[in-house]
Amino acid sequence: MIRDLEERHPVHAGMLYELVARLRETHSVTNIPVPEDLWQRVNSEEDRQAAERKLDRWLVKPTDGIYARLNRRISIPISRQLIKFPVTANMVTIFTLGVGFASGAFFARGGYWSTLVGALLCLWASILDGCDGEVARLKLQESAFGCWLETVCDYLFYLFLFFGMTLGLWRSSGSRMYLVCGGLLLFGAIASFLALGWERHRLAAERPEQLLKIWQTHAEKRSSNPFLYFGRHTEFIIRRCFFPYALLFFALFNIMNVAFVLSAIGANLVWPIVLYSSHAFAGGRNSATAIPAGSAQPRTSIRQYAPAQL
Repeated sequence: MIRDLEERHPVHAGMLYELVARLRETHSVTNIPVPEDLWQRVNSEEDRQAAERKLDRWLVKPTDGIYARLNRRISIPISRQLIKFPVTANMVTIFTLGVGFASGAFFARGGYWSTLVGALLCLWASILDGCDGEVARLKLQESAFGCWLETVCDYLFYLFLFFGMTLGLWRSSGSRMYLVCGGLLLFGAIASFLALGWERHRLAAERPEQLLKIWQTHAEKRSSNPFLYFGRHTEFIIRRCFFPYALLFFALFNIMNVAFVLSAIGANLVWPIVLYSSHAFAGGRNSATAIPAGSAQPRTSIRQYAPAQL
């Protein structure tokens, strides 16, 4: 931008340099280099398209796996439309919870088609789950409260889902075994939610959105620990971006009883691993939370500079 100002208004550019020099002397200004992928000068339609592509890449988190990136192919275009309206990230979070509630309600009806609709709604909620964070980053509305709200809504989503699965399988089969298994599933889910919330507060209280990155950094430093090794290579299974795809597979082939049992087992494996890792990581949380600057999600938006603005 300064280079363009030098070309068009050299006198003004000189005044700007003088002002910046004075501010540097008083330590009021700090020069921070901006990577090439975080800004774009827009002078043509090709430049605008390049800026759009950079924005899309910026919205992808370093911790996103293959299923999360698949979801973002749909969620990012949706988010780009949502920011045109007075919609906040928290509003998207609440709406997504409503879709999750509808998913649980269809699961609770039982039967093949209701279960399949519930699985599709579960997948749709998973895709929308990425929109709140994308809207927050695009509108520069990221906050710790928003992260905690999303976390609570994610937990409620799973409770609605598991409760609906329990009722649906019980109504379809009439077997009380599903009620017992559902009780174990709900216990494991609630215990895991409480343990994860405690770990998030303990390891990433000031940056709750960075918990996964912090956890992975800790676990990688203890690669010889078999308990943490197992957790690090299986944690993707409980992610909200993967679970709906697996659920849709089981619903499509009408083997929800298998998904139900696996969910009950998985939920009761999560909370012991979380409690163990919280205890193991507590001593080094200060050093591990110091994530390299390049690995954290930036909070700077890409400016689109039009010629008239310079």
